[in-house]
Amino acid sequence: MKRVFFFVLLLSLFCLPSNGQIREIYEDGKIVNHNGGGFFISLGEAMFSYRVVYGRYPDEKRILLDYFLEVSKDEYDDYKADSTMIGLLAKRDSILTVDLNDPDNELTVSGDTCTFSYAKPTREYTFYSIKDTVDVVRKLSAVQCIGGPAELQKYDYSEFRSWMGSSFYDKEGRPLWSLSGEAPMMPREVNRQFRYVVTMKSLHEGEASEDWTSFVFIPITMTRSGAIRYDLSCLEGIQLFFQELGTSHESTNILGTIAAEEAIDPDRLDAVKAYLKDFLDQHEEVDCIKTWELVLFNNPPGATTN
Repeated sequence: MKRVFFFVLLLSLFCLPSNGQIREIYEDGKIVNHNGGGFFISLGEAMFSYRVVYGRYPDEKRILLDYFLEVSKDEYDDYKADSTMIGLLAKRDSILTVDLNDPDNELTVSGDTCTFSYAKPTREYTFYSIKDTVDVVRKLSAVQCIGGPAELQKYDYSEFRSWMGSSFYDKEGRPLWSLSGEAPMMPREVNRQFRYVVTMKSLHEGEASEDWTSFVFIPITMTRSGAIRYDLSCLEGIQLFFQELGTSHESTNILGTIAAEEAIDPDRLDAVKAYLKDFLDQHEEVDCIKTWELVLFNNPPGATTN
């Protein structure tokens, strides 16, 4: 059985998809995609969350455990009045702490892929299937995370939206967990200053819909000094369209195609910068904000401006 697992793991390392993904690999070779989001129910979600916050995967088990326990403190504060939830958090913390402290378990990072391998698979999961005459119980042998939110937008849009969010950092670059849940993303009244929105065909597990579109987001970083930057590399390989903001997501509302560079409106960047500056003025502890924003603009390709 070990031979089967190691063959599957080796094969997966050479045939990795380029999307944001959490993959659970079982002792019998079964691979289950698990994008998660929300609670760190699994080790994979903790690994992927670290990638979301820091832009890279942890290369040591201790680093991942310290990160996880730091986040866990705020979760206990949030749910201290809910005894059931506190019990679930305690069970989760115990499982992940044992796994990450086991010296025989390994955490490896190769490029933008992070793999946690169990030396002795013991975590059992029950699978239910109409085709199975009995419940199938499998032991978890490895957890593998690939890419991050930028890649996930190109693969599974709904999962991307569940992981997409804003992160806040102090002068030392440390995450400010107390601000989790804050949303410096532009409110509707700011977005409504713009007429057009960039879209793409809706994606689910790599399959594109011909009937529906999804909004396109790009990552934006702003520091207290006023420096703001955006990254369009996350849109490489995506066919971009544009339509009027406020219209439905039906593909019939597409007005045309557009290049990412054509959709960058200086007025939009100024509006984002002003809004984020106001947020920074209200939160002196924040030195840097990383967030995702809609690509909005006023002048479509080929239009003339006065």
